[in-house]
Amino acid sequence: MGERLPSGEDVHAPDPACAECRRLRAALVAELVRSDYDSISEEGVAAAAGTGFSGHYEDLDTCLAAAYDEVDAVLGGAFVTAMNGTGPWTERLADAVVRISARLERMPGALDVYEAARSGPEWLRVLQARNRKRYVELLIDHAPGVPEIHLEFLIGALYRAAQEQTQAQNLDVPLMRRRAREIIAALEPVAL
Repeated sequence: MGERLPSGEDVHAPDPACAECRRLRAALVAELVRSDYDSISEEGVAAAAGTGFSGHYEDLDTCLAAAYDEVDAVLGGAFVTAMNGTGPWTERLADAVVRISARLERMPGALDVYEAARSGPEWLRVLQARNRKRYVELLIDHAPGVPEIHLEFLIGALYRAAQEQTQAQNLDVPLMRRRAREIIAALEPVAL
């Protein structure tokens, strides 16, 4: 970040090697699993992490942004990898849903971070909207001729399906792939 806190300490960008930053993000995510973002306090997260925000994050919002960036990098990477695969775009998209669901299963609280970002500070909502647009544009590149609004709806419906699947105890890959195909067929039947 290169910014300074009022105390004069540097605020650094989340560094994967920074144990305190990892603990703060993990404590925030654990709180998000139990509560909504508006009811979480910086003091509570710091206490759970066993370290303060000073010198690490400016405030709770910047910690949330770092957690969001971390989640988005993992899930976005899964999406890009699947879409750059082979086969029809509809199958690659179904594969993306399965890959993302598998990563969500290994990242408890990841969807809670996404949801918190949706209701968090405006600058973070703008970033999230920009990232979603990037995924839609990638989909447009692989699904020529499909109206953008259809792809927007498709992304939203698949996100909801991933939410439902990750709330289940075990990832059912065949079910997830089947649900993705059903959603794609319902929203874009001419694509199949």
